[in-house]
Amino acid sequence: MDKKAKMRVQQISNCNQALDFVWKCGVQLKLKPQAEDLVDGREKPILGLIWAIMIRFMKFDDDDEPGEQQMDAKEALLMWVQNKIQGYDVTVKSFKKDFFNGMALCALIHKHRPRLIDWESLNPSNANANLEIAMAAAEKYFSLERYLAVEDVPKLDEKCMFVYVSEYYYGIAEQRKLDQAARRIGKLIAFTVENDRMKKEYGESADRLTSELDRVGKMLGDRTIDNTMAGARKKLDEFYEYKTQAKSLMIADQLNLQSLFNHLSMRLSHRKRPAFDPGEGRTLEAVDGAFAKLEECEVERKVALHAEVNRQIKLLKLDEQHKASHEKLSRWLQAKEEYLRVKEEIDSVGLAQYNLGKHTSYTEERAAVAESAVAAYNRLGAELSAEQYERTSEVQAREGEVKTRLATLDELSSAKRPVLEDHLAREQFREKLRLWNEQHQGKFGKIQAWTDEKEAYLKTKEEINSISEAQLQLGLLATFVKEKATMSETSVSALKALGQEILTAKYETSYSSYVFVAPDDIRSREATVDTRFGTLDELAAAKKKVLDDDLAREQFKEHLRLLNSQHEDAHRKIGAWVEEQRQYLNTHEAIDTVGAAQTALALFEAYCKDSAMMKETAVVALKKLGQEILTAKYETEYSQFVWQSPEEITGRESGVDSFFEELATLAASKDDRLKAALAKEEKKEENRLHFSAQASEFQRWSKETAERAGASHFGFDLPEVEAYKSTLDADDTQIGGAADEKQAAYKATMDTMNSLGVTDNMYTNTTLEDLARSRAELDAAVGARRAAYDAELARQRANDELCKKFAAVADPLAAWIVERKSNISHSQEELEAQLAAVTERLASVDSDGAALGEINALQKQIDEAGITNNRHTNNTAKDLAAQWEQWSVFLNRKKKMLEEEIEQKKLKGITAAEMEEIEQNFESFQKNGTLERRGLKGCMYSLGEELPSSKIAELMEEFGEGGSMSHDGFKALMIRMLGDSETVSEINNGFHLINRGDVATEGRMELVMDEKDVAYIKETAPKVEGGWDYTAWSADMFSR
Repeated sequence: MDKKAKMRVQQISNCNQALDFVWKCGVQLKLKPQAEDLVDGREKPILGLIWAIMIRFMKFDDDDEPGEQQMDAKEALLMWVQNKIQGYDVTVKSFKKDFFNGMALCALIHKHRPRLIDWESLNPSNANANLEIAMAAAEKYFSLERYLAVEDVPKLDEKCMFVYVSEYYYGIAEQRKLDQAARRIGKLIAFTVENDRMKKEYGESADRLTSELDRVGKMLGDRTIDNTMAGARKKLDEFYEYKTQAKSLMIADQLNLQSLFNHLSMRLSHRKRPAFDPGEGRTLEAVDGAFAKLEECEVERKVALHAEVNRQIKLLKLDEQHKASHEKLSRWLQAKEEYLRVKEEIDSVGLAQYNLGKHTSYTEERAAVAESAVAAYNRLGAELSAEQYERTSEVQAREGEVKTRLATLDELSSAKRPVLEDHLAREQFREKLRLWNEQHQGKFGKIQAWTDEKEAYLKTKEEINSISEAQLQLGLLATFVKEKATMSETSVSALKALGQEILTAKYETSYSSYVFVAPDDIRSREATVDTRFGTLDELAAAKKKVLDDDLAREQFKEHLRLLNSQHEDAHRKIGAWVEEQRQYLNTHEAIDTVGAAQTALALFEAYCKDSAMMKETAVVALKKLGQEILTAKYETEYSQFVWQSPEEITGRESGVDSFFEELATLAASKDDRLKAALAKEEKKEENRLHFSAQASEFQRWSKETAERAGASHFGFDLPEVEAYKSTLDADDTQIGGAADEKQAAYKATMDTMNSLGVTDNMYTNTTLEDLARSRAELDAAVGARRAAYDAELARQRANDELCKKFAAVADPLAAWIVERKSNISHSQEELEAQLAAVTERLASVDSDGAALGEINALQKQIDEAGITNNRHTNNTAKDLAAQWEQWSVFLNRKKKMLEEEIEQKKLKGITAAEMEEIEQNFESFQKNGTLERRGLKGCMYSLGEELPSSKIAELMEEFGEGGSMSHDGFKALMIRMLGDSETVSEINNGFHLINRGDVATEGRMELVMDEKDVAYIKETAPKVEGGWDYTAWSADMFSR
């Protein structure tokens, strides 16, 4: 090769030789460049050649081994990137566009130096900003020169991006030694800080525990109890809080204190640090002594507390009964107030009577509630007040509320009653007007039929062929005029009188008013009658003019005949009316309600008025006509004439008088019958209401009495239960007598109802069978109370033996726990021996705690028996369960602590994050659970360790077997590579490496170390010129 080649041909020759060498070295390229391309400086061929050379020599191995597949550098670098950004929301599949938004580069740096980049602030859409952040961080992290601008990155092809990312790989790999030194210093700081924290925690815990022991001692020594449930409960709660919570917590705190002390001592001993001295009054022995003093006060404290709490419990139960009664009364008061405030819509007599009856039922129920529920409620309140119950003011407030609401009900009831009575009076008035209107319509129909008949007559033109015929027609017309006058004086007058009475009738009170709703119908009918009578007058006048021409046709005799004809017709009509009324008066209506009786009486009243009107009009007119016939006389000098059959006239008139006498007799009988029916229905209604009230009151009383019996408290101990028997006997007798009396009363009412023929009761659905069931339920409740009392008496007599049996099993177990815990806590054996002992105890937990089953069974019997105080022992099943749980927690905690210390000793300070990365890498490269040489190479490379094949072979020989490495072998290799052998010199060497001198500087440390570690060193290391004295600082750390 001509090194001084200047001519083109010489340069081409040199380039051909160089290319031949490149191809012989194994560089591969599809479009191989020519020597002329190199000489002419053609960019694409030259860059392609450079890329091929990089790919050939930037490979995974440092030498080639026959038969072994090589790993491509691009593949290896991509795998390293993917391994590092695992866990970030970033995807990298190639070196094409996946790096253009800067997120992958930022993730690589954030993985190793989180404080250099605020990851949460990054936005994948802000590519330029992300790339700027990554470049700045890379420059600060591993001094990567910014030979690219942000705008250049998206222009890079896959090859250029591969080259640029490899800069990150080498830069980050170079920093691993500094990172390891920083991690070692950080672990020392964490160890020292944790030790200081544990010492402080021990001191604070010891102080807190002794303070709590002092507080509990004062609580147990306080013998004052005020007359309140809160006071008694507070004392008892304080005692049982001490027993079930505070004492358990104190024992747990004691356990924690022992564990903390042992753990700290073990840490210090394992790291060859000085032993911990907690100071006077804080030693484990001092704390154990304080616990022993507390046991002496517990037994005597329980007796006084339980006696007062039992009394307060009894008062509380009475208060609960008072509250329950108050709630029931409140619901009843609310329901009744809502009822009394409702303004019913009444549109019938029956509905008005029903609501009046309902109000009467309410009034009786109100009285019954006052005599039973309210009286019992007030008796409970009086008993609570007499016992100076602490919430007497609340009891009195509730009773005051009930009293006020009862007064409100009384006011509402007093206001509602006259309104309901007004409704009934108004509806009865409305019913009367309805009947009058029907009569008015009937009279109008009859008058209209008569006018139709007469109008047809007046419009008829008779054929007159003789004087007699003319006289006849004139007589007929005159008869019509008289008949019309009579009709006007009788039927029309009666119609208008009735109409006027309807139109002027008005019901008005302070609660409501009513007038006839259709006055226009009345006026219309009367106007129609007037119009029709006017028409008749016109027609009669016209007919008269026609017939005047035919006068002199009729004689006096004929006139009388016609008058007789009218008399007969009037008699016939009266007779027809009498027959109609006779049928009405002889009718026996089916009456089964008060409303039906009142309606029948209203109809009878209408008949009486109609009868009187008939006598005053039609009968008077009949007799007037008869008198005219009987007194009429024709007399001349040649002849004379009077009516030839006067007995017919007088006979008809006397017959009419007989008719009305008969009607009067029938009417008197009907009046008596209807009034008797009304009285009977009112009596039936009264008994319905009375039975409804009795049934409701009996059911309410039965339920309340049964509930009171069910809530009976016999006492807290045997003497109280035995003394309760006399109270129980007296109460059973009183309940039975009262129930019999109430049953007799409602049964008597039911008998009366049956005798009156009552078959239904709209005021209640309750039957005698329902009431019998209520009595049976009451008797069952009373019987159940008696059975409960007998059972309670037997239970109290068995309690003492049960308590003795419990103590005989519980106390030995409690002592065993204390002894075993002390033995383990004070063991001085090697960690592995201690772990074996703890593991053995854990394995035998079930057998060691076999007595717990019997203890729990006995405690269950004690709880079921209602025993709250066991004088034979200070332990309960909960206490022992808590102690056993603490024993189990103690064993597990001790085991975990020992395992962690042993594992920490084995791992040489490997962190959880480092171990996780080790595990992930093993999983990524293992085949069938082991690593082959190539897999180990890839694993090392992904961790930033680019080792030659010879070194890989050495590691495989040392940590592997048969050409592969197991998971345990790989883990051992990583522990040796990454673990610490903590010494002062190792720490100082790390400081020297990071700071490049004998003084620690903030700028150097911040580049590598965690911000918290730097702050800790600045705070605790001696200050010297130019920084901090890390040598003195290290000595101080190892001295504590």
